[in-house]
Amino acid sequence: MTLPLAVIDTIENILGLGAPCTRELFVNFHFNNVKCLKLLASKGLGAGVVVGSSVVKVPQIIKVIQNRSVAGLSLAMFLLELVGQTVSLAFNFQHGYPFSTWGEYVFITLQNVFLLFLMDLFGGAMKGGLWIGFAIYSSITYALLVGLVPTEMLDALQAGVTLLFIASRLPQIYQNFKSHGVGQLSLITWMLIFVGSLARIYTTLMEVPDKLVMGQFLLASLLNGTIFFQIVYYNYITGDGKKKKKKEA
Repeated sequence: MTLPLAVIDTIENILGLGAPCTRELFVNFHFNNVKCLKLLASKGLGAGVVVGSSVVKVPQIIKVIQNRSVAGLSLAMFLLELVGQTVSLAFNFQHGYPFSTWGEYVFITLQNVFLLFLMDLFGGAMKGGLWIGFAIYSSITYALLVGLVPTEMLDALQAGVTLLFIASRLPQIYQNFKSHGVGQLSLITWMLIFVGSLARIYTTLMEVPDKLVMGQFLLASLLNGTIFFQIVYYNYITGDGKKKKKKEA
């Protein structure tokens, strides 16, 4: 059975496999083509990460709103993460990489902006400078996305994102270690972030021939995993979560 040409073109456009692999898998039905199957798996993982990222920080947002508290959340982490995510978003957008390999930056950035608003609302984190900061951030983001910043400079900024990512996670990791607790950090959110960064290692390997991007996701997996396991350790092994269970018993 041969699929209509229009259907084949639609599949190619949706999956982004390219004409050769689309024909191999959906016209010739050669499912023994390992290269095309790996690419299909990468596209599926990438789509899953992008879809998941649209709600990845919703559990964190809900937890903060329910408790009306941002205790345990590091302002430095969210600010540095926002800058790094924005630079990576602009870098991938300007280089024309497939949206399925970086689309989560769009959704996570929006959610981080909202979390910063909540941190200011419930903790006064920005000390009245929230809207001024947002105006400056919006202007810089616009310049990055429309190409007002030279490509060479954008590449240099992307090279610094790895260091920025380390800087964004270390304050939260240190704060958790110092306080022997994780405050309002959401287990679900950090589990999804950790799994998503692991998936990105595979999609980057398959679709983005860029060592900078690969290095970023390798490091992201390590640091995100550290925070996730801190939440598990402090809340369910030695911390508040275990104490609450003992009291209830």
